[in-house]
Amino acid sequence: MYDPPCAFACRDAIAPHRLNCSTVEPKPRVRRHGGHESKFKTTPACFATDDSYLESLAWCIQARCDELETWAIDKFWETDVIWNQAEHRETPGLGFHDALSQARKAPNEEMEEHEVLTGAKLVPDKDWDRTFAMLRTFARVETSNSKYGIIVVLMAVLPPIFITLFSSLASSTKLEAFVLTKLIYPPLWGQRHLVPLPLDVGLLPTRGQMAFISFQFLLNFALSLFGYSSVGSAWSVDTVRKLEFFANRVGILSFANLAVAILYATRNNPLVRITGWSYTSFLLYHRWTAYLCVLQALLHSGIWLALHIHVLPKKFAQAYWTIGTLSMVAWCLMVPLSMLFVRRRYYEFFLNMHVLLASLSVAGCYYHIYFKFSHAYGYENWIYLASLIWVVERLVRLAKLAKNGIRRATITVIDDEYISVTVPGVKATGYAYLYFPSLSWRVWENHPFSISSSIQDGTALDYAPDAEGDLPFELVGSYSEASADLEKERANDFDDTSHEQRSLHPDSILLTPHSGTALLTHEDQDDDEIDDDKRSKNTSPIPCLTFLIRREKGLTARLAATSSLSTRMSSA
Repeated sequence: MYDPPCAFACRDAIAPHRLNCSTVEPKPRVRRHGGHESKFKTTPACFATDDSYLESLAWCIQARCDELETWAIDKFWETDVIWNQAEHRETPGLGFHDALSQARKAPNEEMEEHEVLTGAKLVPDKDWDRTFAMLRTFARVETSNSKYGIIVVLMAVLPPIFITLFSSLASSTKLEAFVLTKLIYPPLWGQRHLVPLPLDVGLLPTRGQMAFISFQFLLNFALSLFGYSSVGSAWSVDTVRKLEFFANRVGILSFANLAVAILYATRNNPLVRITGWSYTSFLLYHRWTAYLCVLQALLHSGIWLALHIHVLPKKFAQAYWTIGTLSMVAWCLMVPLSMLFVRRRYYEFFLNMHVLLASLSVAGCYYHIYFKFSHAYGYENWIYLASLIWVVERLVRLAKLAKNGIRRATITVIDDEYISVTVPGVKATGYAYLYFPSLSWRVWENHPFSISSSIQDGTALDYAPDAEGDLPFELVGSYSEASADLEKERANDFDDTSHEQRSLHPDSILLTPHSGTALLTHEDQDDDEIDDDKRSKNTSPIPCLTFLIRREKGLTARLAATSSLSTRMSSA
């Protein structure tokens, strides 16, 4: 960035001066650097064609960049004589050497602040020194911003992997048992897991989860406050400039956390397979990372708002400012619309609004950057990273849907509370997402359900009702009102669905007190009671998945009204 700095300092020291082709503004406007107001506007085409500007710039570079090689000067002249020259598609009317020769001799008169630039003139030392210090400081801070953003991403991905590796090396030791039972698995306070936090902002994390969340917050706090280099100039220690640096820093960290939050929320998050940590844990980290992302975006917006409070009407007339504000509003709306209360009671509304607002916000962030800087500084790369993660996730989902194809699911009503959904010809473990396109016009809707059985070696007869219509298993267990509410949430909110692997066999007992599915126990049955002829006809393996689903008011209620329907399935 700003390389070579001496040439950029020449350009930015001359650019604020009025040229012959500059146009008078009816109202003062804010300059790009310094925040001062000017009463004229100079277009990229004006910079490219004004001989006085080009000659003055050429002589400034000749005098102050004596160690710069010719090829570096030529490259600068081809790409950076005008700010963001490639996007404006303007070419300087004079080459570097042409501008030098046209001036005939080195200028000996310095340019004045309020005069129109006519002919080649010298850049005052104080102006060049101040601009050079400004650009060098800005470049150093921006480089640090990028490095710290990369650190945020790496520290969100690598620690879970290293913790898993260390845990595997220290497995089956007293130290591991102590750490897991005392520091990792217990709830943050109290004795119960999955307790709603005050105001229904979420669920109570475990101590281990809270430790990881705290680490992320402390890391971002430290990276926001440190690493601001200066060169001792008056410009670099100015309070306004420090606030601008801080606002830019938290803006970059917000972009980095945006990519992390999207990664944590993906169903096919590779960290789940690599670390063995539950998808529920990563969804918890997704929420807290998103809160951090929004907080940093608010700081970024709030600081720039305060610095331009005296010219807000003019700023809102600029596209980048308006789009950035709208994007910030979308981020802020996502927070209350993602609370546990909303997810529990209005899951489909939450999910659709979540995707819509997130998409609008990410697009808004991109255009906020584009309309302000175009592609000059590479800020858009953070948006590309976040978008890439989202696109890859969706492609993997589509691939899994295509692999499983369209299946015909069989619906069996077990009692007034539970129904059984059996999907033949598919294999999965833990949980899967079911699509029922024929039940709603919203064909994209899908819900996660825990797999209660994966029948590979058994037969259909093992799970068939007897002559009296009774199933060879019964519902057991009781729930308090509070736990029933949690179970309802887990059955309808993919954010809080347990994803432990379950396998049901004729002689097994399925005991999952937090699974969100029915508790089952198989009743003993003498094999001799089964007709040998019937069994002989049903001995071929039947690969299929069975889901036990609590009947609610929405899609699950409509499921109970049919005995068979087409479905698509995406495994975890």
